Amino acid sequence: MKSKNSVLMETRSKRIVLYMVATVFLILSPGLYAQAPTAITGAATGIGAEVATVNGTVNANGSSTTVTFEYGLTDEYGQPVPADQSPVSGSTATAVSANLSLLDPLTTYHYRVVATNAGGTTYGADMTFTTTALAGNPPTVITDVASGIGVDFATLNGQVLVWSVNTTVSFQWGTDTNYGNTVTAEQSPVNPGVLEPVSTGLTGLANNTTYHFRVVASNINGTRYGQDMTFTIGSGGSAHSRQPMCH
Repeated sequence: MKSKNSVLMETRSKRIVLYMVATVFLILSPGLYAQAPTAITGAATGIGAEVATVNGTVNANGSSTTVTFEYGLTDEYGQPVPADQSPVSGSTATAVSANLSLLDPLTTYHYRVVATNAGGTTYGADMTFTTTALAGNPPTVITDVASGIGVDFATLNGQVLVWSVNTTVSFQWGTDTNYGNTVTAEQSPVNPGVLEPVSTGLTGLANNTTYHFRVVASNINGTRYGQDMTFTIGSGGSAHSRQPMCH
């Protein structure tokens, strides 16, 4: 029969072995007990024509956590970028951010923060920002042929491409290249970033008369004039262009 001391020693040895096995198991399998991080996508800042900073907060919940941001033109993203603060640790919320560059002007981007540790991966909510206009580019303007020419009316047409908001568009018109009349385009102010058709209708025109016209676009980056074009009111009215007079 075993003595009392022998039984105590054997029990103590078994406990030590169990403790060591459990410790090794925890070391080799941290993911079984690690808690996944929390991740919150924040508002973007420093938004320009080609740059922006995306922000968020991450709580690592006690495990070293890798942090990235995903961004792209849709909520499928496609472009990952590491957070400047990655990896993060601890059990409190940590502010994280990443600087984006080479973006397209006047474009809406989706983004979210992503945090990964031994406990899993957490995705922040989808958010968006829109880049600004590219400063310094004046409008591009094209005067098109007049249409809908009738006994005393016609429609003036053109196209405008701008990279700035608050671009006003008008048509100058008259019986010679001094014009003398200005009318606002129906589409003014135009949307930036696309070549947009513009037009306006004239009425009360004189019969058997040739009229000159051109499109004009103006914003903080300057004013541009389209080429001079003409149309004739009368029997079988016509429209044609003259030598460009761009300024």
